[in-house]
Order: sequence, then C-alpha cells, then structure tokens
Amino acid sequence: MPNNEGASSIIRSTVAFYAATVGFGLKNLLDLKSADNPTIFPYRWACFAIVALLAFRFLTGSSGFLATRYARIDDSGLGKAWIRFSIDILFLLVLGFLAILGAYSANITGFLAWCFWMCAASLMWTLMALFSKTDREDCWFFVIPDVLATVLLGCAYLARSATPHLLFNWPPAITLGLLGSLVSVVFELPWQVYRAK
Repeated sequence: MPNNEGASSIIRSTVAFYAATVGFGLKNLLDLKSADNPTIFPYRWACFAIVALLAFRFLTGSSGFLATRYARIDDSGLGKAWIRFSIDILFLLVLGFLAILGAYSANITGFLAWCFWMCAASLMWTLMALFSKTDREDCWFFVIPDVLATVLLGCAYLARSATPHLLFNWPPAITLGLLGSLVSVVFELPWQVYRAK
C-alpha cells in the first residue's frame, strides 16, 4: 500500500502539537495551588485524570484514524480529499483547544462544560466521518465511546451542584466525569489494537 509522506508529516506534526497543547493544560492542573483556584484545587487530581484520559483517547483515536484515512493513499487521492483532510486536522486542533480551556477553567462548572464540549466535538467529528462515503467501516465503533463520554460528561455537568459525595468524597459531577473519560478509553483501546493489526 502506498505511503503518503506529505500527509504523514502533517499528521505527525498535528498530533505532536495536540499532545503539547494538552500537556500545558495538564501541567497547569498539576501545578495548581489552593490560593490560585480554591474551587478546583480539592479535585485537581480527578480533573487531571479526566483531561488526561480524554486526551489519551482522542490522541490514539485521531492518530489511528488520520493515518488510516490519509497516510496510506497516493498523492492523487490526497489531492482530491484535501478539504476533508483539512477539516479532520482542524477537528483535532479544536479538541486540544477545548482541553486547554477545560484545564484552565476557573471552577468545576466551567471545567465540566469544556470537557462536555470536547466530547461533543469528538462525537460530531466521528458522525461526520461515519456518514462520509468512504469511512463507514472504519468509524462505526468510535460512536460508542463518543456517545458514552458525551452523555456521562453531560450528566456530570448537570449534576455539578449535587451535594452528596460519592467516591473519595468527590461530588457526583466529578465521579461521573471520571467515569465518562474512563469508559471512553476502555471502549476505544481494544478497537485501536484490532485496527493496528
């Protein structure tokens, strides 16, 4: 199968930029002090885990998807798909930007809202790819983790003001957000391993 070096280098650069961007957000959550953000500080490790798991899921999913979709086609095929290629690269960059906004949020409500929008953007990207004429067999499985993460993070956002504490004395919103990001990774990784063979 042909290997398109131009597409491969753009994909590698974009994935590296996405990873670096998300890394800045994760570092912000790790370096957070109580005086800087007293509302997120008690939950910084859970917030870190939510963003890290979602970022990992989107990193593995998007790099596998982009490599499968574009890096293995010849130059003439990529020339015909340049709009689709640009949209896919843009979606990955938007996911990284939303992760940064979540990691730098001033409160839990903002954090959960940005994480929800990150999952919703991923679901929209997956549905666009699913309904395209060429990628139906490749993208149907990504709908499951995207829907689960979007629903669970949407419920987390709605439960943000609930007072009973569940797991590790975290409010239900943080627990649901963590569950949503974890379920997203657990559902996608086996597919990525199968797809890589």
